[in-house]
Amino acid sequence: MALFTIQRVRTISWGVVCGGLLACGSTPGDSTGSASTSGSDSASETGGGAPTTGEDATSGSGSASATGTSAASSTSEATSGASEATGTTGEVLCSLEHEACTLAGQLGAFEDCGLVDPWNDTVEAWQAAQACALAAASGQQPFKLITILQGIDSEVGQAYVGQAARSYAISSLFFDGDPCGGGGCGPVVSSSSCAGLTAVPGCTVEPGNVCLSCDGQGMSAQVCGPE
Repeated sequence: MALFTIQRVRTISWGVVCGGLLACGSTPGDSTGSASTSGSDSASETGGGAPTTGEDATSGSGSASATGTSAASSTSEATSGASEATGTTGEVLCSLEHEACTLAGQLGAFEDCGLVDPWNDTVEAWQAAQACALAAASGQQPFKLITILQGIDSEVGQAYVGQAARSYAISSLFFDGDPCGGGGCGPVVSSSSCAGLTAVPGCTVEPGNVCLSCDGQGMSAQVCGPE
């Protein structure tokens, strides 16, 4: 019974996170997720284009379109999740979504492979997420993928980010909402470099397991969280 309650609470928490992620980054190609905004202005997102105004801008609800498959979300929803959450002093809280979005967007537009979690997304969604990341990595294209994992006593997740500049770089980010397991120490995001991103041989993609390998993984370093 306790496990069921913990899983329900965790599902609700990550559901809010998914809503917040809609404000993250740009989506130049098809993906399993998308970035969209809505508010007093109407916007069409085409890899970071500026919003335009018109009659809909005065309606109070606005509209948005994106290149991914997610439906549009209101501004209040898009900023309520962990990706934009702030503490009482206004600082951005340590979250996987915020760090992955920030890293992916440092050099401009990127392919948004979305966010998948084990409670709300199907096998097909996880397979599409894996295929998106592998295609971008093999083509040395910038991308971002966030996967939520099944934690035991805290929320955990992993993200993969590709950056294309003079050389191509892939990073693996890991999130633990409470490294102590008993409350009071998290959340923490750590990052390590990958020489490449490949599918794990013989691994079956399923909710909670995207079967991706960070080949030639470098040393892990804390990105944010308690010192």
